[in-house]
Amino acid sequence: QITSPTDGMNEFGLTVSALVLSESIYEKKKKGSPMVKADDVVSQLLTHCDSVICALNFLASVRVVRGLIAKILPIHWAVTDVSGRSVVMEYLQGQLKVSENAPRVMTNDPHLEWHWRNLNTYSNLNPHWPSQNSFLEVDTDHGVG
Repeated sequence: QITSPTDGMNEFGLTVSALVLSESIYEKKKKGSPMVKADDVVSQLLTHCDSVICALNFLASVRVVRGLIAKILPIHWAVTDVSGRSVVMEYLQGQLKVSENAPRVMTNDPHLEWHWRNLNTYSNLNPHWPSQNSFLEVDTDHGVG
């Protein structure tokens, strides 16, 4: 029996959620380097971290490699702390990509940039046409949208 949490909150108010991202490609194992299986990222961050910056530093200190569960269901993570900072962490092409998550959006597939572009396609909807909902547009650090 394999058990790995997919989301949770620790005593510091740090929340971590894992959702499916099929295009995830994790780091390669490297002899002598500390490794964490993608399956265990949620539990490791909740055990060892109290903030987003701590979580980012933790992941920078290890190699995140594919585990048994992530082999079947590759994942990405949303991490939020009590200060309100929220990031999405995705391993794409073997590299960690961190995105500040101002709109607080993350779902299963596809990658985060796609979801942000998709949100912006609906920002013009308004029951009081022709007024615009430009205040709903997502300002992204990826320059999409």
